[in-house]
Amino acid sequence: PLPIELLWFDAKHSDGDVKLAWSTATEINNDFFTIEHSLDAQHFNPILTHNGAGNSSQKLDYEAIDINPKRGVNYYRLRQTDFDGQSQSSKFASVHFINSNSTKLLSNVVEDELKMIFEHELERELNYSIFNINGLGVLSGQLNLRASEQIIDVSNLIKGHYFIKIQSVQELKTFRFLKQ
Repeated sequence: PLPIELLWFDAKHSDGDVKLAWSTATEINNDFFTIEHSLDAQHFNPILTHNGAGNSSQKLDYEAIDINPKRGVNYYRLRQTDFDGQSQSSKFASVHFINSNSTKLLSNVVEDELKMIFEHELERELNYSIFNINGLGVLSGQLNLRASEQIIDVSNLIKGHYFIKIQSVQELKTFRFLKQ
């Protein structure tokens, strides 16, 4: 018989960390679990361990937290190890983690160009929308993130206060700026 009957393994965002959870239906001679991490889904390294139940014939739920996820896609898999040292791995789960400081406005006072900095490639393209102080949309488009610095032409906007919203799959960032 297999050492464990794994029901599921999952990874999800949780307040800036990644919550890893799994359930077993049964366990036979199960010593411990190892959470392994990868950025390329090829080369995994152990980051956390969690004791197994040894022997159990009832459903058991487990949780662990990765407090140091990397920006971009994080891949996780669960490795189970028996008391005799034999082990087996689960299929992997993934989380696209975006650091909240990944997008920055270089200056909130601009003339003809709005400059944005992206600390890493979030996706290939991001949508942006610019709104006036009354919430009326005045400009929108897409940013191509092949370069970390992006420039948006705002020369056609009249002087005043504006908001720019940057939308990705995982986050919505809003910045206020003054067009002079």
